[in-house]
Amino acid sequence: MRRSFIQFCLAIRAVLAALGLTLLLPAAAAAQPLQSSPCFVNQVFESEAALERAYKSQSRWDCSKQKEERAGGDWSLRFDVAQSPIVPQVLNTRLGYFERLRIAVRNDKGKWSIEGFGLEDAKSTFGEPMIEFPVPQVSGKPVAVIASFTGNGHGSTLSRAMLLDKPQGLSESTLIQFMSLAALIGMMLVPIALDAIFYRAQRRSFLAWHIVLTLSFAGMIVTRSGIINLIAEVPPDIWRVMLIMATGVMAATALMFLRSYIEPDRLSRRLRAAIPIVAIWTILLSAVHAASLEVLRPLGGNFHSLGMIPAFAVILALMVDACRKRSRAVIFVLIGWAPILLASFIQISTQILPFALQNDALPLFYIGILSEGIATAMGVADRFFALRRERDDAISEAKELGRLSERDGLTGLYNRRTLEGRFDDLRQQGFDTMALLDLDRFKQINDRFGHRTGDAVLVACAKVFNSGRRRDSIAARLGGEEFMILTRGRRGLQLAEKFRQAIPVRVAAEVEGLDCPVTASMGVISIPSEGLQGMDFAELYARADTLLYEAKKAGRNRTVHERIMRFDTPESARSVEAA
Repeated sequence: MRRSFIQFCLAIRAVLAALGLTLLLPAAAAAQPLQSSPCFVNQVFESEAALERAYKSQSRWDCSKQKEERAGGDWSLRFDVAQSPIVPQVLNTRLGYFERLRIAVRNDKGKWSIEGFGLEDAKSTFGEPMIEFPVPQVSGKPVAVIASFTGNGHGSTLSRAMLLDKPQGLSESTLIQFMSLAALIGMMLVPIALDAIFYRAQRRSFLAWHIVLTLSFAGMIVTRSGIINLIAEVPPDIWRVMLIMATGVMAATALMFLRSYIEPDRLSRRLRAAIPIVAIWTILLSAVHAASLEVLRPLGGNFHSLGMIPAFAVILALMVDACRKRSRAVIFVLIGWAPILLASFIQISTQILPFALQNDALPLFYIGILSEGIATAMGVADRFFALRRERDDAISEAKELGRLSERDGLTGLYNRRTLEGRFDDLRQQGFDTMALLDLDRFKQINDRFGHRTGDAVLVACAKVFNSGRRRDSIAARLGGEEFMILTRGRRGLQLAEKFRQAIPVRVAAEVEGLDCPVTASMGVISIPSEGLQGMDFAELYARADTLLYEAKKAGRNRTVHERIMRFDTPESARSVEAA
């Protein structure tokens, strides 16, 4: 099953790799962007007079292309469109929080057209978390567009702003991406189904966490790519909250999955204890960021990006620690998670570093999802089968230990404890004859020939007991040279006697160096079926021992047999058989 699963995953990998190539296609919209970059000023303009003064005062605007910390507060963007062949119709920008947006357009006659918007007025786009607003129209030739954001809370809302000649819509390349992502999400359901099957067979927490992790990745794809806007008309403010929380949940579930997936002895206790704390932190951090508290707005997106660094650091520390301790499971994580970790690093670093334009690295992120899904699914399967092997080995070992605890270590026969524990069941199965057998003068064999020869004699006797009709006889070594044989059937006594008489022949054939035959004495007691419940093991053993003593006293190498007629009277029948 393990080999078939891995082959299946490799086949899926080939399919997804082909589909994944389409994710590298640029998500260029049919709409054409304005080529010039905007200029910035940390101020908003409420009146036409203020706008006109700002338009004519070139020195107050920062037109450098370097990134600055433009986040919280009031900001205005100025687009000079006099030389552009494109007539701006739409302001397209990154999804983020702001209180109010005013878009003002100036024509070549000095007239202004102004409209105000809230985040709820934005139209969600496809391909990535972007929104757009209609640009007011003016008569004549537009020469400048000034977009003023009041209470802006995300730096990329400013840095990613652009003017388009028409609404972006659903382009052909974006549709191809959506089809690829939909196929990817469908393929992700396969490991979920296998995880569920494995979980039913062996309830391991990493299987459940892998299901949650896969679902969180699927949710992130649906949210971050804009597929969600094809499914339902999600208001931009709700979309923003969903995107932020999806990021936090994905990071938290990734941490918890790694904690349960990496072998327990390959992960330090400090990291294991820290992971749940960091996972809770990422979710709380995302919730606080989604709430867009006014006190945190000056930090903009940096608040969330900086806050996610502990999760990123713990994942890296976990991998380093597991590699140092030669974890097998972490190999799959390193192979599968490298692209998605790189994409996360690019997103965080370009968000918090100055002079860097924010890059979400979405194509790399989607390729990372492909790689993670395949490698982690294979790693989960490998870990599952490894645990199953460990379980099977433990069960086999336990069975072997149980078998050894039931058996005599030298002869392999049952020991007294086992036979006594099973005695009631054996009586129910018809074993109605108990024979107690003792080797004659066995101490002299040990004294003359040594204990190794004595052990060989005992082993030869055990072979005698195992050579009969096993279904009608059970033998046990009670200790030393004493054995007990239980038989059933009408010829139970004869079978026991056959064993006793075979001992000298078998010992002489298998044990070298003996100069005298090895004989045995035996006491046998037979119990009628109607009296099976009359005595317990200890009482029957005591009576058989008495018969054995009588056989020894009568000259050894013989059997003394007693058949109990009724337990409520001393009535019985005795017989003595000698070799």
